[in-house]
Amino acid sequence: MNYHWNWSIFWELSPDGVHTYFQTLMLGTAWTLITAACAWIIAFALGSIVGVLGLYMSARVAEQVRAGILSLPRGQRQAAMALGLRLPQVYAYVLLPMTYRIIMPPLTSELLNTIKNSAVALTIGLMELTARARAMQEFSFQVFEAFTAATIIYIVINIAVTFAMRMLERRIAVPGYLGFKAPAAGH
Repeated sequence: MNYHWNWSIFWELSPDGVHTYFQTLMLGTAWTLITAACAWIIAFALGSIVGVLGLYMSARVAEQVRAGILSLPRGQRQAAMALGLRLPQVYAYVLLPMTYRIIMPPLTSELLNTIKNSAVALTIGLMELTARARAMQEFSFQVFEAFTAATIIYIVINIAVTFAMRMLERRIAVPGYLGFKAPAAGH
């Protein structure tokens, strides 16, 4: 196969006559992230509510929250109730903060899946990253360049999200809980 790679395609004007193909892919990236963020916020909020109401649903976040709550020692809820907290306060101030710390790794995985799955939004006409790459290849016939760029953008996004979530996980970790050690004295 003698394919001639044409990387300069990214600096050519796209059919909209306003943006280069690179700018078009960046706009698609923005829509991908916005779509994923909105979907994630909705899934996280509803999953948290469903996970607290103890209902078993197939929603992944709800199951993760439920499993996180069930992984906590029963004494935490009882101790909070003994201190005079009402049930909503027990969940808001005691159980959910610990649960979110516990379920951070699977939530990270869910967030990455949400970003990846946002590509299906192209079926309803949303011009996210995959749709922009597809449009680029349809107008320029530079299939490999368009989808190589989209793939690299998805990889960069996933690496950035993974590192950010790991930093958040370390930052919210409770020393002595779930294998996290307290920082050494003087550090």
